[in-house]
Amino acid sequence: MPAFSDLGLSASIVDAITKLGFEEPTPIQNEAIPALLSGRDVLGMAATGTGKTAAFALPLLERYVVGEEADLPLVLVLTPTRELCLQVSESFHSFGKDSGAHITPIYGGQEYGRQIRALRRGTHVVVATPGRALDHIKKGTLDLSQVRALVLDEADEMLDLGFADELEAIFESLPDYVQTALFSATLPPKIAHIAERHLHDPVRIRIAREKTAEGETPRVPQIAYVVGRNYRLAALGRILDIESPELAIIFTRTRMEVDDLTEALRARGYGIEALHGGLDQPTRDRVMKRARSGQIDAIVATDVAARGIDLENLIKKNTMGLRQPERAPYVEKKLREHYPNGIAAHGADALRFTMAAYATLGRNVNFDLKRAEGYRNFCNKLWNATRFVLMNVEGKDCGVRETASSPMSFSFVDRWILGELDRTIRTVREAFADYRLDNAANAIYSFVWNEYCDWYLELAKVQLKGDEAACRATRHTLVTVLETVLRLAHPIIPFITEELWQKVSVVAGTRAADEETSVMIQAYPKATDDVCEAAEGKMKLVKDMIDAVRNLRGEMRLSPSVRVPLLIEGDAATAAEAAPYLQALARLEAVEHVDALSAAATGSIAPVAIVGDFKLMLKVEIDVAAERLRLTKEVERVEGEIKKCEAKLANERFVSRAPQAVVDQEKKRLADFTDLLAKVREQLSRLPEA
Repeated sequence: MPAFSDLGLSASIVDAITKLGFEEPTPIQNEAIPALLSGRDVLGMAATGTGKTAAFALPLLERYVVGEEADLPLVLVLTPTRELCLQVSESFHSFGKDSGAHITPIYGGQEYGRQIRALRRGTHVVVATPGRALDHIKKGTLDLSQVRALVLDEADEMLDLGFADELEAIFESLPDYVQTALFSATLPPKIAHIAERHLHDPVRIRIAREKTAEGETPRVPQIAYVVGRNYRLAALGRILDIESPELAIIFTRTRMEVDDLTEALRARGYGIEALHGGLDQPTRDRVMKRARSGQIDAIVATDVAARGIDLENLIKKNTMGLRQPERAPYVEKKLREHYPNGIAAHGADALRFTMAAYATLGRNVNFDLKRAEGYRNFCNKLWNATRFVLMNVEGKDCGVRETASSPMSFSFVDRWILGELDRTIRTVREAFADYRLDNAANAIYSFVWNEYCDWYLELAKVQLKGDEAACRATRHTLVTVLETVLRLAHPIIPFITEELWQKVSVVAGTRAADEETSVMIQAYPKATDDVCEAAEGKMKLVKDMIDAVRNLRGEMRLSPSVRVPLLIEGDAATAAEAAPYLQALARLEAVEHVDALSAAATGSIAPVAIVGDFKLMLKVEIDVAAERLRLTKEVERVEGEIKKCEAKLANERFVSRAPQAVVDQEKKRLADFTDLLAKVREQLSRLPEA
């Protein structure tokens, strides 16, 4: 998964994201951000909690707001409810405050005068409910003549609430063409009709709802309030009053903080119970029984609550006393959809990893359950990686005690992962020495997830089909790296690493099968400076080649199940060494080396990728008419983007007032689009005439 900085966002936006604690984009963000940055319309289908707000807020802030003065609104976001309106506006503000973005929420229940004054002061982004937005349009207080982008968030819910007529009236008030993004959990006929009428050749993105195991729950929507230390108690009370939750869970770091906060809230009249490791089991059971029966307002807890909270009365409490009783079935439906099992258990290790990753010096921690869920997934990843390794090494020669009769033939892939492990060990030890638990946790996460699991395990599957010496070396590397990682990560995630180490250590030769010991008393890993630069160079080339082939497949819209041959021009020995990995990871039918690609591909119109001194081309048959139409549309799109970039850079106000990083980013976009246009035109010229 790429980082936010890889998606085309400027340094100022990426910095704002980083400050908020975001590490990597979600699937919907990974696909929507580049599309919106390029000016394309987007039709996104994804469930609530998948990160849709950032998926449209970040690129639209980047494209239309940064460097612009606040006057008439440039971006209009429509949401079905005032709660979502406030949530989206807060997200826009958090992402864009360092860039000088002005955000104005407009919703029912707030006086018109306040909203009118905000609009008159000037704004970049208006986030509104359809009814209140249309009221302002009719009054002449909301001028949409300069709007360049429109977002329909939770469009299916807007139609369910009967806003179809309001949406059509708002569309009529917009300029002839605006970039439009429509996000919806489903695609009923009404939504499809809106998309067909108002979206121009949209990029279609569908993110399937994550299937959860029995007893688990999907992501829980989160809202962050940044509050000064002296005002936290008052703010917490206000949140409890306004939100009136069925049952709130308030996390603190220590038992003392739990007890102090419990007494303070009880003194303010709230029904509060404490939950921490210092309580005996009968007391904990009593607290949970009171929670299930709806007798308390909130639980103040330490990580003892990491095992999960049952919220059986959630629906009952949220459907009683509604001002609009007829909405009770709708509320119940949404609650059953998003909270089928209450708050899921993520486990102590996931919670420990989350807090370690949060532990940046001088930073207040705003706990996000999604982070804990992500690190729970990391623990699952480590568990599954261990299962894969043990399946392939148990009962087999792993070269633990190499002899002359049992040689090992290490590949450049093996030497590369050992070098990456050495670097990670050094980084983690330095982080602990500097009291930077966050750096240690992030280094372990990055190595295990991005290098060991995503790359080495997949490449190892190829090597395990080779001769015995290569297989022995691969098994040795698999188990050695894993055993070292378990010792490395043990201080942060002690429970899962202990359980896994007891199995892995025997195969790795670290302990005898009948020896009773623990990972916690083993020597902590030390760096050995065992880094092979030649292996790293070869591995980088293989990665780049695989990425290039995947891009070619995407460019030619080849299904992942379709396997085609690859022609490669370049050094024959290097190509032969990379071929098995390319064939497996890039889903190729075969890899064929040619002396001259131009001669071998005579008459072919397939695109060519250049990676270093190598040229790569997929050998496929292409529908000339369809390809010509596609490339012609791409030329028109890129030319439009170039004009926008040139106009922006010709604007003296933008160049003089925007941060230099933003201006440089725009220049880079212009250069990239210019290069892309040349490549697309060259590819178009190669097509035979109809």
